[in-house]
Amino acid sequence: MLRVEEELQTVKSSVVKSYSTTHMICKGLRGLQGLYRCIKELLCLPSSNQIFLNPKQKKMVEVELEVSIRLLDLLGTMRDSMISKKDQIKGLEKIFRRQGETVAQSKMQAYVHPDKAEKDVKNCFRFLKQMDDKYALCCIDDKESDSWMVIKTLKEARDLTISLL
Repeated sequence: MLRVEEELQTVKSSVVKSYSTTHMICKGLRGLQGLYRCIKELLCLPSSNQIFLNPKQKKMVEVELEVSIRLLDLLGTMRDSMISKKDQIKGLEKIFRRQGETVAQSKMQAYVHPDKAEKDVKNCFRFLKQMDDKYALCCIDDKESDSWMVIKTLKEARDLTISLL
């Protein structure tokens, strides 16, 4: 559990910093990778199996898993959107080279408007916020238990992932 807390603090400190450079974003993503590796090890511990014995705690873990799946959907949508934008920029570069600045400017207006992927990303973020509001950590009775710490860690890791996006 201590290792997970250390990873959480490392990622938190890098998320607080500005992500204006690609290097900083990559550093944050590598930190998340290490954090999720530690969480995986934590969930494989025998003491973590106690979470699934209590129905309320089991529900909390199921909610976190549902949110994680939505987060994966969000990441896929964002990746698809970035690929689409990259292709659009390449197309604009070709138009600019072949037909000049005035034609490229008129074509650029079509690319400025948000596409379906961007709307999907906004909807996913809205869903994640609703899930966060709906299922607060206060549902767990014993906040000193290992179960509570595992669920709290899952939530913090998710929050860090979202803030990095």
